[in-house]
Amino acid sequence: MLVRPERGGRLDRMLRRLAAPGLVILATVGLGLASGAAIADPAPSLTTVHVVEFYHSGLDHYFITAEPIEIEALDAGIFAGWARTGYEFLAYSTDSTVTGLSPVCRFYGLPAAGLDSHFYSGSPAECAAMLTRFASSWMLESSDVFQVQMPDASAGTCADGTAAVYRLWNNRVDSNHRYTTDPSVRMEMIANGYISEGYGPNGVGFCAPTSPSASISVMEMAPDTFDFSSIATPSNGAQIVSYAWDFGDGSSATGATASHQFTLSGTYEVVLTVADSSNVATKATKTITAVSPKSLTALQANAAMDLGAYQCTDAQGEGAGMCRFVTDFSGMVYDQKRQQMVVFGGGHASTNYNAINTFPSSSLRWVEAYPPTPATAMTAANYDYTHGAWLTGPDGGPYPRAAARHTEDLMDVVGDELILLDLVEGNANGTASGDTTEKMFWSPARIAHYNFVSKSWTFANVPGVTNWPASAYDPVSGEIVILGSSSLSIYDPNAKTLTTAINLAGFAGLAHIAHEDGSGFSQNPLRYNNNLVYFPPNQKMYYFEHFSGGVYEVNLNRANFSSSTVTLLNTTGTPPPNAEVGYGYDSTNQVIGGGPVNNVFYAFDPVTKAWAAQTIRGGAPGNVAFHALDYDPVNNVFVFITDKASGRRTWAYRYK
Repeated sequence: MLVRPERGGRLDRMLRRLAAPGLVILATVGLGLASGAAIADPAPSLTTVHVVEFYHSGLDHYFITAEPIEIEALDAGIFAGWARTGYEFLAYSTDSTVTGLSPVCRFYGLPAAGLDSHFYSGSPAECAAMLTRFASSWMLESSDVFQVQMPDASAGTCADGTAAVYRLWNNRVDSNHRYTTDPSVRMEMIANGYISEGYGPNGVGFCAPTSPSASISVMEMAPDTFDFSSIATPSNGAQIVSYAWDFGDGSSATGATASHQFTLSGTYEVVLTVADSSNVATKATKTITAVSPKSLTALQANAAMDLGAYQCTDAQGEGAGMCRFVTDFSGMVYDQKRQQMVVFGGGHASTNYNAINTFPSSSLRWVEAYPPTPATAMTAANYDYTHGAWLTGPDGGPYPRAAARHTEDLMDVVGDELILLDLVEGNANGTASGDTTEKMFWSPARIAHYNFVSKSWTFANVPGVTNWPASAYDPVSGEIVILGSSSLSIYDPNAKTLTTAINLAGFAGLAHIAHEDGSGFSQNPLRYNNNLVYFPPNQKMYYFEHFSGGVYEVNLNRANFSSSTVTLLNTTGTPPPNAEVGYGYDSTNQVIGGGPVNNVFYAFDPVTKAWAAQTIRGGAPGNVAFHALDYDPVNNVFVFITDKASGRRTWAYRYK
């Protein structure tokens, strides 16, 4: 037995498992009657309800209801035998007051008359006929269980924004009807002996509002922080007009996308409500498990902790998640003054994302200094080819702004400034130019400075360096040292001047590079895309050449940089395999760490000239993304971002 709430709150009997003697005449009650309410477009005040269909295999009966208590009772199995069919349609709620809607009456076939079924109609005339002609066998349960629009009486067509609900009668003495919006279900029921009833050649009982569809896409940015985006399609002839998010923790947001940080660990049901211009709404849900930020205090030696996905905002015009390619051919550097990691990169064959992204030691969360320049602003007319910068943008600045570029190991923080030493090799696809050539915005550029205090970009009158050398800031001289296959150069961050100290492309320059035993090289062995790290204990620098695994000690003559020397050390132990990895100086343990590669972290001790390779415990981060690693002295951890195959996630690793 089913129960439902009556208008006065009384619970009454609903369904009884009884055989129904003939009621064939009911099958023709709806034919030839007037359509009732005129067709009308939904008004702004309309609200909708879901009409859910159930089936009883023992009775071979269908039943529909929009009453939440009835739906809950049926779903709970309180009334054995009934189960959802998986079909439902929308209707307008009983409190919709706009004109042009027709209330749907519901009648129950009395057991005393040998009946046990329900009948629904949106035609006022048909509802009235039921009361006068069949009062002894059919009881009116409600004159308004939900509201609908009525079809054209002759053609059976429905207004735009609504769908036909077909009415079919089982043509048996146990009279039962099925109501469906699915044409294939209609044909199946007719093939099973059901008779099509209603208006027009297809037997339309009434018209239901079509529903927008919605789903939720989610990206975990940190264990407690998630980016949500909606995938929504409006009903016919309408447009999506609103998005409302309920995160299940008392917080909410609006808009097609939303980002949310959960303050407490737990499992939350996120609900998205999407409404279209027909004022029809639908919901989508997604279950999220959030974990509060982990403390690095308890991190053990040679252990790693997953700090969540690398978090960034996609540049308009690029695909979802493309901003996370920013580490391709690019690096990460530690800002000692603000105690934060800094990422900038992208460019040719990567992403046009050009925001500065920081990772403070205190919060361990990614924070953008400004939003990325959108593709709509990436035009030839808006590009400064000389400086490699976008001139203006709709996001409020700062402009001019450095374009995305590979930063490799050519990015340093000096005082309040982030300094980009590289040129702009080109652009990723997706710019507003419509040109998919990735070299369209190639530029020799100018060495770029971003000031964290004034939040502005300035540019030196010096082109970016070429041939992909490596760089490191020398705190003794206050200069940036740049070393690679073509030269040892010195950049003065205050005067913004670049000086070639040693030309390594010629025979004379090769005299400055030697083996530890004093023997020289016939050609420059330093190659490209390597790393240079300053080692404070002896004030020397170390150049890590990834092709051979060689380590070169750089002895700087700060009184005369042109007299500096580069020595290939005789090292012991196993260096990283041939791979571009990042390196950073671990001030706690006085080693230079690099990697990881295949879950193995590498550390080089300049004093002993020995490599140590350790398989990481407490997690399996995989591989670092190019040069995206540096050391965080506040937390005594290396922070790095993993590559695409490893999920592009942020990790912390403690050597000792």
